[in-house]
Amino acid sequence: TVDTGRETTGETVGKLLELWHPVGIISESAAGTADLPLSTYGKTPVVFIDRNPQTYGRKCSCVFNDSSANVRMAAQELLSLNPACYAYVPWHESLFWCRERETAFRDLLRLHGKSLSRFPGKRDTGTDSYSIDELGAWLNKIPHPAGVLAANDYIGRQVIAAASRVGLSVPGDVAVVGIDDEEIICENTQPT
Repeated sequence: TVDTGRETTGETVGKLLELWHPVGIISESAAGTADLPLSTYGKTPVVFIDRNPQTYGRKCSCVFNDSSANVRMAAQELLSLNPACYAYVPWHESLFWCRERETAFRDLLRLHGKSLSRFPGKRDTGTDSYSIDELGAWLNKIPHPAGVLAANDYIGRQVIAAASRVGLSVPGDVAVVGIDDEEIICENTQPT
């Protein structure tokens, strides 16, 4: 396992291939990293996980997360609570899977005659986090109880922290559902 971070380049991949001589590569690409041409990997077989479909050709092997199925389960949970407001907190960057999740959630809510409020915040400079104060202020403004779909569990943890900071109870005032089932995040966030 090699974590090359967000700045993977063709040169980095070439050096790693030269060093390790792998029999194959599994590349987790959901964060928008490493959308490199297949030629970068030479003859080494590559399987991409959640690579943006617009960045590969037909000869590419990919495994995708089913955003629509994930959102359906999350929406069913939130719809069963019948909150006063439905909201979505996206990932910090406009990545394809985040847009797919938001669109699927909005479409399901429309089907049920509901509307969606979207957190408009921007990521804190130099971090992968929203300003907890800004997120908390927004949570305070939306009607309660609110059903919030977080783009993923990492964002869900930020929503819970922001709600706590401004004195909102989870799940009483703000019910939060994340996606991806990141066990470490889910089990170590209060409430879980």
